[in-house]
Amino acid sequence: QADKEERRVRRAEARARAAERARRGGGKGKLKERLAQLAEPETLKQAMLTDVDEKIRATDLPERLQTDPSVVDRPPPEAGEVRHEAQWCYERLFGESLYDSSLPEAAAALLMSRRIEAIEAVLRLLRQGSEAEGGGGGGGGG
Repeated sequence: QADKEERRVRRAEARARAAERARRGGGKGKLKERLAQLAEPETLKQAMLTDVDEKIRATDLPERLQTDPSVVDRPPPEAGEVRHEAQWCYERLFGESLYDSSLPEAAAALLMSRRIEAIEAVLRLLRQGSEAEGGGGGGGGG
């Protein structure tokens, strides 16, 4: 019981400290201003403290997908292009034949279809980056 009360008091104290920090100006904006005054832009860049770096950290997407020009500047896929790429990947992963001859034809077709759909999802993420997250895959070929 005493441990419970102690944890409750510590949480209340932590909330009070956070409220005090917020009352004093939140800290983050003022800290950024102060850093900009004290440090050279190149130093901030090396320490990854620029606005661009902060945006990358705040975005739930790998940095490579946010900054690589071959990904960022790539045009949206044409109709059927991602499906074609997925089939190409499938053939290299699972062999030349699109069907698994050890399974009944219907089961092999279903397995192949599900694998290709999974590969397509990965390719869409790699091609569209954050658009794939927000849009739910609603555009483009298929």
